[in-house]
Amino acid sequence: MAANRESVMGYLIGEIWIWLLITFVVGVIIGWLVWGRSAPRNTLTDLERKLTNALERCQVCESEKAELAAAVDAAEATKTDSEKQLNEAAGATARLEARIDDLEAELASAKVASSTSAGPDTVSSSRN
Repeated sequence: MAANRESVMGYLIGEIWIWLLITFVVGVIIGWLVWGRSAPRNTLTDLERKLTNALERCQVCESEKAELAAAVDAAEATKTDSEKQLNEAAGATARLEARIDDLEAELASAKVASSTSAGPDTVSSSRN
């Protein structure tokens, strides 16, 4: 009886494996027919679409690059003009400071001259 059970079990396991193998082969064939044959056309279409999208993005990036380059050039021109104005203002400031120093020196010498010339006259006129 034990031998009979073992032979029945072996028969059932063999039957299951055979059906599993047949199902696997049928599934692979059906999958290849459905997905495998149409995949190259879909892949080619997808690749063409991706290439078109990439080219469009590249053109957009190129135009943005040109706009940014123009903005950089304009900013550099503005910077150069600003630096020129700053240098001119610094030169004008230096000239004005030198003029202020000259005027302060003239004022100081005028005060000294007026105090020395007005000093004795003021004393004699105040006595009169």
